Amino acid sequence: MSNRRPIRDGAGERSVYRGSIARGLALIPATFRFGDAEELSPRLVDTNLRIVLKTVHDSYDYILLDAEAGADKNSLVAMTRGISDEVILVAEFDPMSAAGIERLKSLAHGELAFHRTWILINKIIPDFAKNLGDFAAVSRYLSPLPWDADVVRAYARDD
Repeated sequence: MSNRRPIRDGAGERSVYRGSIARGLALIPATFRFGDAEELSPRLVDTNLRIVLKTVHDSYDYILLDAEAGADKNSLVAMTRGISDEVILVAEFDPMSAAGIERLKSLAHGELAFHRTWILINKIIPDFAKNLGDFAAVSRYLSPLPWDADVVRAYARDD
């Protein structure tokens, strides 16, 4: 099932693509018609996100926004309280990623408060993943995603 709904996105009326992935799970592409998001002001991105979320809000129990990695102006908009109820920051298990999380928290000021921000460690060696379990729950870390060679191979093949 795919479904298109008209919205006003600041550049005229557009349609939002909503594709079915599995029963009860749909995908709305992150760039669904923003045009060149780098050219849009954060205010326009904020307005567009609010319109799209209002359009689809009643159709879903959960809506996950996949913002770009890093701290660009549009990703910061997606993390604001008026747009997102909670934020999951995805990082790898290394000092550079830890520093990146801390930098993002400082740039986003109060938007990434402890009570609404989770950390998800990605590509962790499976033995480390087992040892992080209890620590992760107390520290607002989600269960880590173990590194898997099959995932890397599938990505390389563009599966």
